[in-house]
Amino acid sequence: MFASTSNTLFNAFQRLSRQIRRASHQAIREKGGLFHRQAYLLHLVAENGGANQRDLAEQMDVRPSSMTEMLMKLEQTGFIARNPDQQDQRAMRICLTDMGKREVEQLIAINDDFADSLFNTLSEEEKMQMLTIIEKLCLCLNKTNNPGSLTAGTEDSSGHERIWHHDHHC
Repeated sequence: MFASTSNTLFNAFQRLSRQIRRASHQAIREKGGLFHRQAYLLHLVAENGGANQRDLAEQMDVRPSSMTEMLMKLEQTGFIARNPDQQDQRAMRICLTDMGKREVEQLIAINDDFADSLFNTLSEEEKMQMLTIIEKLCLCLNKTNNPGSLTAGTEDSSGHERIWHHDHHC
């Protein structure tokens, strides 16, 4: 029995996703020295400067105790600082330090280099076609998983979803 074209395409996407994830994690580890989850947490802190620990744990879908451990490691390396909340002195806000901001910039450069090396075999037209197809699939999945919602993230001025942006609120 033969798999349908859709199933073959789905399996190819899954294989590509695993290969991309594995290779990008390796690039971050080799060039940046951080583990993938640490790098992702730094990006979340950069995007949500001043977020509290509970919000970060929710976004990463980890237990609060795991988030505490991850934040302690990043604080010990000097990448983040915990600052008292202005409205609630009992709460702490997580912000990037200057060293953390430099690390995020380096991680973005690593991701850019990785993406360039991955997609340099495609023409600009092929890249735009692939982007259009992927966005169409994401929209379909988002509508399926979140009825009534049009987009999964924040769109930039070109209409493309922003994954990692650089708003700092600390």
